[in-house]
Amino acid sequence: MSDHDQVKKAKRLAAVVYLLIMAVIMGGTYVSEQNKKQKVKMAEGASQALLMPAEEPVIFSDSQTRH
Repeated sequence: MSDHDQVKKAKRLAAVVYLLIMAVIMGGTYVSEQNKKQKVKMAEGASQALLMPAEEPVIFSDSQTRH
């Protein structure tokens, strides 16, 4: 192989490695953002559950409990 071909091969290899690294970074960022959104939704649901009024307790009379 000539020097030109070796340089060309090295540049192509570097480009492929760069693209793979960028794909991993972008994929990790996407997954991280999705996890953050899911945690926010869960926290909002939990805080709304705390703010909602509790159901009224069921009170049984003596006639209903004695059978």
